[in-house]
Amino acid sequence: MDFKRSSTLVKTYITKTRLGKKSKPGMSYILNKMLTLPALATMLTSNYSTQEILSLAYMVYFLFEGDDMISAEWKSKNDIYIVDVTEVGDVNTPDTDCDICYGDGTIECPECNGESEIDCSQCGGDSFNGEECNSCDTGTETCPECEGTSEVTCQECDGDGTWEQEEQVFFNRESWIISNEITIQSIKDMSKRDTFNDNLYDILDDNKGNFYLAGTVNEFKSEPLDEFERIYGDYNELQGHTMINQIINLRDLDKLPDVSIRVDDKTIKVNF
Repeated sequence: MDFKRSSTLVKTYITKTRLGKKSKPGMSYILNKMLTLPALATMLTSNYSTQEILSLAYMVYFLFEGDDMISAEWKSKNDIYIVDVTEVGDVNTPDTDCDICYGDGTIECPECNGESEIDCSQCGGDSFNGEECNSCDTGTETCPECEGTSEVTCQECDGDGTWEQEEQVFFNRESWIISNEITIQSIKDMSKRDTFNDNLYDILDDNKGNFYLAGTVNEFKSEPLDEFERIYGDYNELQGHTMINQIINLRDLDKLPDVSIRVDDKTIKVNF
């Protein structure tokens, strides 16, 4: 289908959903309506790829912002970027299964080898070989170590089944879709510092409406707190700060096999 005709159609649909509202719709609103209004969603998903739907949503956004059709179409095909971000999350002390008892908290009794009984201490297991033993009938007695349960408490983890690791800093990952050359240039300048800072959200707050959060993965990796602070500095000052991993122009997405974009539960998601 023709992008110009489709953008006009989508803009008309969305305008009807905003009767009486004077403010301009942001990208999140436009994309939500495109994927939730039944007639629109069917038309779009039947005729466009996910990448094209995203470009079309930005084209509609630019039209609402006052761009003419030619400018809006050019921007929608050339000025959309995916920004991959790592955020400093919480500090936790995670537990890991004990390597000795594999998380059970108990191990096979070493005294009776898990049999729950040992040779009789009086007859040495020979109660039927000669005289009758006064202490046993079968040549065995209940293991005093495990008291007949065949298992004893794991001493490595004190029966907890887990070992407490050193404090870990957990990182979250976010995917932002942005279309504004000034915003992108500011983010590119920030990414050159190769460290965590709090500038990204300030930049986004100054450019509300033209960006879209297209994915969040909580606690996707971690590293020891002392290692983190050795490299980056005081954790308490850096929690919630972000580092830019990569900035990708949407038109170059097919050149990156490890990055995909899809419609997922009436939203658009980016996977790295």
